[in-house]
Amino acid sequence: MPFSFFISILKEKYAHPRTNFIMLIKISLSIEILQLVTNYFYIGSRIFDINDLILNIFGGFCGYIIFTAIKKIFSKEIDIFRIG
Repeated sequence: MPFSFFISILKEKYAHPRTNFIMLIKISLSIEILQLVTNYFYIGSRIFDINDLILNIFGGFCGYIIFTAIKKIFSKEIDIFRIG
């Protein structure tokens, strides 16, 4: 949830729902694949779990919804936190 919220604040192009969703899938899938690879080479004891992937994406949507609600409420104050 925090990732989706803060990426929407920092980058304007990720404030769109579609691009935010694609970014969430990429990051969540990358983390799960990294866990699969490290488990394969006995580096870690983590496993690839589809439930983690689904819950990460759901949490990202919750973060995006919170971002849009805060942006509507504090439209002028949120621009103070924009970078670039």
